[in-house]
Amino acid sequence: MKGDRSQQSPAAIPPAREKTLAELQDYKCTVEELQLARAALAESRARLDAIIHSAMDAIVTSDEQQRILLFNAAAEKMFACSAEQAIGEPIERFIPKRFHRAHREHMRKFAETGVTSRAMGKQQTLWAVRWNGEEFQIEASISQTESSGKKLFTVILRDVTGQMQMQARNLRLAAIVESSDDAILSKDLSGTITSWNPSAERLFGYNEAEIVGENVRLIVPDDRQVEEQRLLEEIAQGRQVRRHETTRRHKNGSEVRVSLSLSPVRNERGEIIGAASIAHDISEGVAAEKYFSHPV
Repeated sequence: MKGDRSQQSPAAIPPAREKTLAELQDYKCTVEELQLARAALAESRARLDAIIHSAMDAIVTSDEQQRILLFNAAAEKMFACSAEQAIGEPIERFIPKRFHRAHREHMRKFAETGVTSRAMGKQQTLWAVRWNGEEFQIEASISQTESSGKKLFTVILRDVTGQMQMQARNLRLAAIVESSDDAILSKDLSGTITSWNPSAERLFGYNEAEIVGENVRLIVPDDRQVEEQRLLEEIAQGRQVRRHETTRRHKNGSEVRVSLSLSPVRNERGEIIGAASIAHDISEGVAAEKYFSHPV
C-alpha cells in the first residue's frame, strides 16, 4: 500500500531555478552597489564643484585646442565676464595679443614635457586682459591631466595688481627716504632702531650696520632721556609729533640740534608697532640766532 502523500517531503527546487534566483540576487546586489557608487561619485563631484566655484583664486580649464571648458566664479570676477561668455572661447581671449606666440610655445612644451616655469609665488609675473580689454598682472600655476584619452589644462590665477602697486609705492618711498637730506629712521615702541637712512648716518655719525638693532637712546643725551620716553608714549597713543626742537648726540659725543617730526607706524591690523622719525638739522640756524642775539 502506498504511503500517505501528505507525509512526503516537499518537492525540491530544480537546480536551474536555484541558479536563476542566485543570479537575480547577485544582479540586485550589483545594481545596488552601482547606485551607491554613482551616488558617491555625484556627491564627490558636487563637493569638487562647490570647492572650485567658491575658491578665492580664479580657476580656468581648457582642452587640447585651448578652448575654455570651466570658468569659476572667481574667474568671472577677475575677467569681468560670465562663465557663459567665457566657455567655448579660446584661452588667448584673456591674454594680451603681444604674448600669444609665447603662450602657444609654452603650452606646446608643457603638453610634451609636463614641465612649466609658471607657479604661484615665483617672482615672474604675467599679464592678462579682462573682457573689456583692460590689462592687469597675475601669478599663475598650471597643471595638466587626461580625461577619456584627451588632455585638459587647468590654470589657477591670482590678480596681483594691488600687490604690484604696493611694491612700486614702497620702491618710490624707499627712494625718497634714501635721497632725503633729512635723517629718517624708524624704531619700535621700545626704542629699538629698525631702519636708518644715509642722511641719518651723516647727521649722527653711525652707519646703518652698527646702529640698526641698537636703542635710539644711544643718540639721546642724558638730560633728554625722559623726553624721549615721553615722545614714545605719545606715539603709542596714536599721536603725531610735529617740529619738536631738541638735542641729539653724535657718535663723537658732540650735541646736534634737531627739529623732530614723528608719526606712528602701524601693522596690517592697524596696531601701532613703532614710529617713523624725521630729524632736520637746525644747528646752523640755532648758532646764527645766538650770534645775532648776542653780537660781539
